[in-house]
Amino acid sequence: MNRNQWRTWAVIASSVLPVALVGCADQPEIESSPVGANATAEAIQLSNVLVDPPPEGDSYKPHESAVVRFTVFNQASQPDELKSVEAEVATEVRLMWDQDCDGTAEPSSAIPVRAEGTVPDPMGDPPFAGTVYFLEMEGLKEELRSGTTVPLVFEFEEAGSIAVPATVLTGEEATLPPLGCRHG
Repeated sequence: MNRNQWRTWAVIASSVLPVALVGCADQPEIESSPVGANATAEAIQLSNVLVDPPPEGDSYKPHESAVVRFTVFNQASQPDELKSVEAEVATEVRLMWDQDCDGTAEPSSAIPVRAEGTVPDPMGDPPFAGTVYFLEMEGLKEELRSGTTVPLVFEFEEAGSIAVPATVLTGEEATLPPLGCRHG
């Protein structure tokens, strides 16, 4: 396999098979992965937090929008809920979720995270393809260059705030699954 194929498989595997990490209750544990950043706080683990590559060139320009992908896993015995995400570089960050698995993700006021699990599978069990939930950073306030990081703060109902630096990918780093869910 070539380098891009390995990265593609890493992105797909991370969205399907979250890896449990142990973190401290007060401070999030942040580590880097080949694709994106990981952070753990309380019982919530965020994996492969990354910004899609700019569609043209090597940077996003002010006023453009950017997609943030991530995987979330809840290690607690009680469900939790992603309430919001803050990014100082954007005027708004929208939670997007393709709850009906119709290929179109809609803005959501919250994204549920099951106890000892992840976001509920759309329309029951897989097979499905695509990215079921993600973020849209709207109205970028500054240029975002490929290879840099964007500080994000995820706010969960039970676990509280988790800060993580999302890497802005370059065009040749990965072939990403489509946004929205599609039955396989």
